[in-house]
Amino acid sequence: MHKLGTGSAALLIAAIWSMLLLKAGYGDSLSKACQQRDAWSSHRTFVWDVAITVSVRLTPAERKMLESTPSTKGIPAQRQLEGRLVVMRTPSLTYMGHEQARATIAQQVGRYEYWFGQDFVVVAPYPLDSQNMPQPALVIPTPSDALYVGFFMPPLPDELALVLHPSFIAGANPLRVFAPASIFQWHKGAWNVSERRGNMVVLRLAGVPGVEAECWLDASRRFAPTLFKGRQGTFTLEYTASDWQMADGWWLPGRVSIHREGGAVSSDMVLTLRQVAKTPADLHIVLPRGQPITDLRDIPPESIAASGLMLVQGSTYHYTWSGSLPPKGTLPVAGMRTSQPFRMVGPPPQPASDHHLLKWLLSGAIIAAAVGALWYWRLKVKKTA
Repeated sequence: MHKLGTGSAALLIAAIWSMLLLKAGYGDSLSKACQQRDAWSSHRTFVWDVAITVSVRLTPAERKMLESTPSTKGIPAQRQLEGRLVVMRTPSLTYMGHEQARATIAQQVGRYEYWFGQDFVVVAPYPLDSQNMPQPALVIPTPSDALYVGFFMPPLPDELALVLHPSFIAGANPLRVFAPASIFQWHKGAWNVSERRGNMVVLRLAGVPGVEAECWLDASRRFAPTLFKGRQGTFTLEYTASDWQMADGWWLPGRVSIHREGGAVSSDMVLTLRQVAKTPADLHIVLPRGQPITDLRDIPPESIAASGLMLVQGSTYHYTWSGSLPPKGTLPVAGMRTSQPFRMVGPPPQPASDHHLLKWLLSGAIIAAAVGALWYWRLKVKKTA
């Protein structure tokens, strides 16, 4: 991967080089095509079939540590999931629904739903055992239009949500996208035109220390994104588009392959486009009336980013859903305020049997969190060795 400069001199050089390439004859057409594709896509619904394979690589000592009790035996070295992703876009609100219909771990089966607004994400309750892990719907603040920057959550049973790149799966303007948040950490830089390789225009990220990223656009397909590579620390993500289709004069990938590496976990995902249709004009947030809501919009987004949403200091508001999201300024009236730190995942429950404990431990989120802790432990061992 291209090594990015982090100083002001490197940014200046990248900006000058980008301007020279833009003047070579395709800069204006690139920007215009990306904007027009985004405008067209903002009224469309995209339906994808999803197949995911997740691999966990543990040394014998690590597996022994994680499987130290009878109830935690048998963490699978590989698990598979199949389902469907629906992305419904409007200019002001985007719905994403990911149904994991089949999964190696039964607790990961279910529908996971999100609504992306101008400065927030609504996360519907997860389909988990409510006695073990209560799940109110969450309202999470974002620093700008949520579709283009993604959102922070701890590891989830939903294997797809935290790695989605909206340019590939929903036609978003790649010049505006700094997502997923797992790579960009809600930092915005600049996408500079770096070089041209045949029909491919290579954009490279500048201005985000610690993050390396590039996005390739195909000039022969009206600058449709064909490749994305991102790296933040040991976490890497790669998108590849293929099997092209055309809708209303716009090229769309019929197949998107995603590869993710992070610590002891790697994932390979294949998304196959099944349908493109117009989004109904009346798209709105759909939750059951009376649904408990935990609203974090009074907490600065930078506090969310710093904690990854595991433990956040600040005021949260609790209320029940009445059919629409109250404006942020009315939260003191709409809900009950608490200044206690928000904890995404509380302590493990005390179930009555090993069966219930096994269900809780083998949920995708808990396995991912355990592996994440293991990765941190690995780094600590290396540093002290």
